[in-house]
Amino acid sequence: MFDRLLDLDRDYAVGAVYGLVLVVVVACTPLLPRALALTGPILCPGDQQDTIVTTALFESDDPTGTGVRSTGGGVSLFCMGERGETTEAGLLRPVAVLLAGVVALLLALAALWWGLRRAARRIVDGFRQR
Repeated sequence: MFDRLLDLDRDYAVGAVYGLVLVVVVACTPLLPRALALTGPILCPGDQQDTIVTTALFESDDPTGTGVRSTGGGVSLFCMGERGETTEAGLLRPVAVLLAGVVALLLALAALWWGLRRAARRIVDGFRQR
């Protein structure tokens, strides 16, 4: 199976990666509002530690009379204090924090894998020298 995958043309490989990214994005979209709430302690000010994630769906009227309506949505993170004062953190900053966390986790896993592989080589080389 892997020889066929390696023999694919570069365009097919790029298309396959693009398709995989799209599948991951579509599969993770329902998780976004819950994941945004995890960034609240990092982004919210000290006196506003309660997080609220709002989702909105907007449907516009049909101005052209063609029967086609446009639909849009929005997700935003709000920080709320004890007295009800709110601060909007938006969408971009929480998503950037989430992406930074995912990248840091992937780098840590790669470093762990590399370290374990190197240690295994040393152990194997030690047994070969005996």
